[in-house]
Amino acid sequence: MDGAIEKFKKFHQRIDQLALMTDTLKIQEILRSEYGIQLSEDEVRTLQGHVPKIFTFRVIELWASKQPREALSWAASILWPNGIGVDFLQLFLDAARKTLPNLNRDMLDEMLPEGPGKTKALDLAEAATDPYSLANRILDGANPADRVSRLRSLAQGWSDPETAAEWARQNLRGAEKRAFYSQVCYWLAEQNPQAALQVLAEIKEEVIDVKSYCMDLREGSQILSELDLPGTYAHILGTMMRGLTQINSYGQQVAELIAISDLNPRERARLISDLARYWVRHDADAAIAWANTLTAQEDVRATIPLLVSQLDSDRISRWVEAYLKSPDSVMELALIEAAAPPGLYFDSRKSRLILDPIISKDPGIKLQSGIVFGNNGPSDLHDPIAGLRDLIARRAYEIYEERGKRDGEDLNDWLRAEAEVKSAVRAENRRSIERREANKEEILWRSVTLTAKRIAEVGPPEAAMEWLGSLPFASQRDYANAASVVMTVWKLRSPTEAAEWLQNSTLDPTLKSVLQKHLQS
Repeated sequence: MDGAIEKFKKFHQRIDQLALMTDTLKIQEILRSEYGIQLSEDEVRTLQGHVPKIFTFRVIELWASKQPREALSWAASILWPNGIGVDFLQLFLDAARKTLPNLNRDMLDEMLPEGPGKTKALDLAEAATDPYSLANRILDGANPADRVSRLRSLAQGWSDPETAAEWARQNLRGAEKRAFYSQVCYWLAEQNPQAALQVLAEIKEEVIDVKSYCMDLREGSQILSELDLPGTYAHILGTMMRGLTQINSYGQQVAELIAISDLNPRERARLISDLARYWVRHDADAAIAWANTLTAQEDVRATIPLLVSQLDSDRISRWVEAYLKSPDSVMELALIEAAAPPGLYFDSRKSRLILDPIISKDPGIKLQSGIVFGNNGPSDLHDPIAGLRDLIARRAYEIYEERGKRDGEDLNDWLRAEAEVKSAVRAENRRSIERREANKEEILWRSVTLTAKRIAEVGPPEAAMEWLGSLPFASQRDYANAASVVMTVWKLRSPTEAAEWLQNSTLDPTLKSVLQKHLQS
């Protein structure tokens, strides 16, 4: 099972890399050799230039529509997570139906080999064609864990979310109903926001009833903690956010729901951030007016990054100008984070409209990489990536030993080790920051490096290097760490161009040596 999860992670990692490459023939060859995806040069060209998320969607659509049996068989070997909204396995099935319009559970069952993703694929196929039949069989199942997982698939594949919600209301209870609602409400909020709000009201009423019941029990507080009903309410409201605020016009109603709901600080911050992100896309003036009513520092910090990042350039410039006239430490941190908001695709030109004035106004500011490489990171300029590389090498050898020291899988061992180690380092860095309040230097470093990376992804990477060269880094080591982020992108896009630029640059010889090692690693 771990191998199936790893296969999913490696697929995402590889497709993200391909999205950055500019060599059409190389992309075509990698897709063919690694996944058996047969695309023409023209088809590959239609993929290029898209952000990784859209690139991934287009690859799946082309693959499954042109080679449905091969694509679906490969998809059945993956342990696909139960995501909210767009489901990758659902994309495979929808694309395959362009070639196989009569695809149903029986046809798919004959087509697919056994694999970790087969049950979910069969359930999704049946949910689209005969949801009541699947629903009845799931309800007859004896394994509670399987029932919850399969109910999520039923909700994902059911084409009529309003009918699906009504079925759940009549047939499900407790955790199973909440799991079903959390999946179906993403689509329900888009198609019928009033029906979605009715579901939310049911969940809130259930929270109140269970709380009242538990207050009379000795173990009541423990039962409430295990049920996490307020957390479920917040989660379901979060799944509705895009449909209610961006697709429809319910931003003000959602703001009022958040204000009167019993939420812990983390849930409140997440919902406020999501509300700002989606509401501003639908009605920027209304979203800004709401944001100006917030007074608590934690609310401002949760709102501003995802709101400002979605504004047009003129509004961003005016917001930064207003801050510069009346500096405020809370607003400063929020704006810096808005330059590269977590988990969101952003425009690097807008990022610079925020970062450049904030950096230039402070003559004493110095960019420091801090904990970017964790406790095992480098301690000097001569090789800022050595610590990370050593960790990857050690893990790759451990994987080799776990396989019985059989040769022939060196590249796969290294890729798996790289993914595991980098994921662990990022997780540890996040935990280190979350254990205390992140300071300005850490947030600024993150926004600068992510902006440089985005500049290199969407435009000429040399523009990213030129921008980094204009910034006040604390040391050559810090500059090398930031530049290596750009070089990682450039190495994928065009390693020859990256090497030529570095060779002809006027960088310090020691810096050149460091970045050359990075290109060759």
